[in-house]
Amino acid sequence: MRLVVLSGAGISAESGIPTFRDALTGLWARFDAERLATDDAFRADPALVWGWYRWRAAMVAAAAPNAAHVDVAALVGDGHALTVITQNVDDLHERGGTRDVLHLHGRLLASRCIGCGARVTPDPILAPPLPPAGGTRETPPACVACGAAFRPDVVWFGEALRPTPGTRPKRLSTPAICWSSSAPRHSCGRQLACPNARCAPARRCSTSIRRRRRCRRVRPRTGH
Repeated sequence: MRLVVLSGAGISAESGIPTFRDALTGLWARFDAERLATDDAFRADPALVWGWYRWRAAMVAAAAPNAAHVDVAALVGDGHALTVITQNVDDLHERGGTRDVLHLHGRLLASRCIGCGARVTPDPILAPPLPPAGGTRETPPACVACGAAFRPDVVWFGEALRPTPGTRPKRLSTPAICWSSSAPRHSCGRQLACPNARCAPARRCSTSIRRRRRCRRVRPRTGH
């Protein structure tokens, strides 16, 4: 059976990755995360925003996938064709073993030139030395092709999702499992089940996906 897993911040919170609802710490405590995650903020103070994203990238790189990431990947072992569509910008689904992952909001562990879109290897978002525990301001590197600054390869507030092959929105025609830190605004009826206890109850899907209480142990059971 082909399955689609929709995931949000709740699945990575168990790995110690703060959500945008969590208060910032260290150098960033006096800032609003939503105000840092914009093109305007980057252009007004590139060192502040780049430093914040470098701090976040280092945190993600040091985190480990939790049982939920591993259990999602294990659906393939149960004989299912699996695609994960995630709002998360971390790589924990991939490190948990899932191969087919679509990142709606981009990737935190990558960067690109804000001018020409060029990329370099190794990626400067994780270049040594890593930022201190509390974070620091850092001037973003300049692109050797056009001289513009590098920016995180994420979708900022006010930006449109960047369509890439296989990521254009489509109506789900396969059973979907939703992991989210908040209740979905809409249910797709028989096509959606949600194992997160904080979500509003969804209608039972045709594959008998069973809800669990916590994100740590959320192996869904599906019928063939």
